[in-house]
Amino acid sequence: MLKEICRTVAMMNLAQALDKEAHDFEQKLCEVERVKSLLSGSISRTDYAALLTAFYFIEHQSRLAVTAAQCILHRRDAHLSKRFQLCADGEQGHAEMALADLRDLGVESVFPFSSPKISEYASLLQQEAAQRPHNILGHSFLFETASGILFPQVDEVSYPSTFVQTHALEDPKHTIAIKQTVKNVDKRIEADVKAGLIEFSRLSGSRFLELLPLFQA
Repeated sequence: MLKEICRTVAMMNLAQALDKEAHDFEQKLCEVERVKSLLSGSISRTDYAALLTAFYFIEHQSRLAVTAAQCILHRRDAHLSKRFQLCADGEQGHAEMALADLRDLGVESVFPFSSPKISEYASLLQQEAAQRPHNILGHSFLFETASGILFPQVDEVSYPSTFVQTHALEDPKHTIAIKQTVKNVDKRIEADVKAGLIEFSRLSGSRFLELLPLFQA
């Protein structure tokens, strides 16, 4: 797999390679029944609450991973560390928006770790941040870009939707910012680091897609 990705990196720059991963991920995400119904405005209250729980989980865990990677890269890659800090700051309060929407739906307690597989994915993100912090850039690029495409497509939601509306407004701008970060990083890191970064973005996206049906509010 790494050899294949290295060939991809040789043929296109890092931003282009990650953009392809993000668009492939977004297309697969839109094939998930709950996401389809969200986009069409026909989603049930139960499925909407389950999706909000998934959104809360990925927002919270991603911010933890970005913050951990930022601390580790403080001396090794000051520029990326600073960009991670800005990314974490930009996501502050977003997980809480999902919780607020859930409370407005009447869901008082959220249990995103109801499955061991979900806990394993959370551990994977934190482990990657600690051991291979550059790879968190691939994860962040994947989710920011897919979010920037997905949420602006959502028809009017008949439930509390601060989270959805905020991401429809903000994430296209976040996508532009993270693409600029990737272009800067592309000039400074080795090909094997780039390949690992792309591979982890793909792995992270596929794991999240596998877990989406497991989330319940």
